[in-house]
Amino acid sequence: MDQARRIYLIRHGETTHNSDRNRFSGITDVQLTATGIRQCKALRSLPLLQEVEVVYSSPLQRSVDSARLVFPDREPVIFPPLIEFDYGIYEGAAVELTPAGDPIIQQWQTHPGDLTFPGGGNIREHASLAFAGLQELAAGSDATVIACVSHKTTIRLLAALVLKLGLDHFRRIPCANCSVTELHLTPEGGFLLAALNVTAQYFHHPNG
Repeated sequence: MDQARRIYLIRHGETTHNSDRNRFSGITDVQLTATGIRQCKALRSLPLLQEVEVVYSSPLQRSVDSARLVFPDREPVIFPPLIEFDYGIYEGAAVELTPAGDPIIQQWQTHPGDLTFPGGGNIREHASLAFAGLQELAAGSDATVIACVSHKTTIRLLAALVLKLGLDHFRRIPCANCSVTELHLTPEGGFLLAALNVTAQYFHHPNG
């Protein structure tokens, strides 16, 4: 039986925004922390990733740097649909520091599926563009195993679409720094979720 074609969605390592009140980074270029660099290097031995043939990355530097650290023998191919969501005027903001009752933050926390951030993107449109990009990669690549280094919101939206989960609920999907979400391609051209939010710590844990 032929092995299923696979796409691994990998979130970048921890950044300075992630470690500082988990700020909205969006399309702002921020640097990996020392912890983020260690997280990426730890993924090198992850059994899931040993057969990766080609690596794609968001154009943002934290994603490119993570791809190079996880796959030091492969130069990532920049693929714009993997970019993070644009938070507009909220880029760099921490939710806990926004004014109480902020309507954008309230919608983000309760029903974000059709949310548009002022000066930024729309959640549903971003999800559609990212999913179309994933379909493009699946259809256009001869590789059996593909890695895509991307971002938290983008990966969670893709997982929500694969699971046919309403986008109002995408924020329930876990996606830790340097986690791997595994998709299998079906003969009909669709996707199946095979693994979610897998980290190197799972394989290094004495009971894991």
